[in-house]
Amino acid sequence: MGLGNVVAFFCYWVSLMRGLVLFICTLTAVIGSDVHASAIGAPEKTGRIGYGITAGLVSVEDPNGKSERVSDLFPFNLVYTDQWLGGFRYWAELFYQETTFDASTSDVGQDASRLGLRLSVQKRLRIPQPWEIWGGIGLYAGREEFTVRHTVDADGFLSQAFPDRSETILGVQFDLVSEWTLNRRWDIATKALYSLPFGDGIEELSISVLFLYKLNEL
Repeated sequence: MGLGNVVAFFCYWVSLMRGLVLFICTLTAVIGSDVHASAIGAPEKTGRIGYGITAGLVSVEDPNGKSERVSDLFPFNLVYTDQWLGGFRYWAELFYQETTFDASTSDVGQDASRLGLRLSVQKRLRIPQPWEIWGGIGLYAGREEFTVRHTVDADGFLSQAFPDRSETILGVQFDLVSEWTLNRRWDIATKALYSLPFGDGIEELSISVLFLYKLNEL
């Protein structure tokens, strides 16, 4: 993915997030005091930004055949989360991933990369634990590129080559987040995620470790 495409994609999603924030603020203003009353007793937390490292199990829904399922580390995940309405919050995550799928006589090998944004609405689960647990559902969108697409024969030589492809993929995701307070500035969290594309994209099952900084400490 070229630098120009990365910048254009990032700018597009920044403008989308600004529109979403404006919508949330407008909705909150319309609901007014009733929302405030319903929010009494909800966790009083400000917005937080964070960074995470993900270990994932991924596969590709390839139009020319199946792919193997591979595990990989994805070290680029930037997070923003804040309280929303009542016991709900929103979780926005910018991510970038690269991985390689090996070819076989039946599996399509390829180099895959994607840059995307996840957005989910999470509800705090009332489970008696010394930490917070949030369950969520949401959508994601990403620009996904697949290059060096091919299969090999039984001797490991090239059998068939396929054109590179690049698509904007939408998908649904389910997540479960557990959080602990480290100190007055930092929280630590783990996140389990399952995401499924609506088209020929990347399916992911992963676990992340994240460090979240409280913005009211800036």
